[in-house]
Amino acid sequence: MNPSDPIAAAAPVQWAAQELEQALADAGVTVHRVERPEQAPAGEFCVVVSGSRAPLAAAALKSARVSVPDGPESLALVAARPAGRQALPASGSDARGLVYALLEVADRVRHSPPPEPLRYDKPMVERPANAVRSAMRSFTCEALDKPWFYDREMWPRYLTMLANARSNPRLSLRQTPASGARPDQPRRDRSVCTAQGREKHRGMDAFRAGKSPRNNSAGSKSS
Repeated sequence: MNPSDPIAAAAPVQWAAQELEQALADAGVTVHRVERPEQAPAGEFCVVVSGSRAPLAAAALKSARVSVPDGPESLALVAARPAGRQALPASGSDARGLVYALLEVADRVRHSPPPEPLRYDKPMVERPANAVRSAMRSFTCEALDKPWFYDREMWPRYLTMLANARSNPRLSLRQTPASGARPDQPRRDRSVCTAQGREKHRGMDAFRAGKSPRNNSAGSKSS
């Protein structure tokens, strides 16, 4: 990761790189960070993190005869051999696109042992199909909503799940009356939860317990 690359140096990209490093470490792979591929020991596989206009990424894209769309949140994963080393340039049109590229590789590593997830026989170039991809949680019942709202261990995993699903980094929390309550009822009465309200909250309870299925990346279009 070249610190002079403004896209690769962005804080969200650094976080996504740590996610990839953790996935590789969990798979038994030792990870070393260097600024340029030629600084890596000979024979090591390199994941090159950069913006799509960086020289190495641009050369790899040109060699593969593909290009990254100019629009926001676009990404590319293309095989290359810089400095005689096997490499996977992960690039994005902006920081968010690069985040999605790194999380894509991390997801593959978690589901298949290396080095297979790092090999891309065909270039992968994607861009969002929808400009807005967000989530909203309704705060309808104090008795059922406060536990997840104040769960500090749940929020990092929940927000990471949204990032892996390529949701925009926008989460709306809306306070609404409890299911079956009238808006003109006193506030203390509106906090009473009905059976229907409890059913609606089972999904979040399952996620907090670690039972929710992983969300695959969605809302993207391949070229």
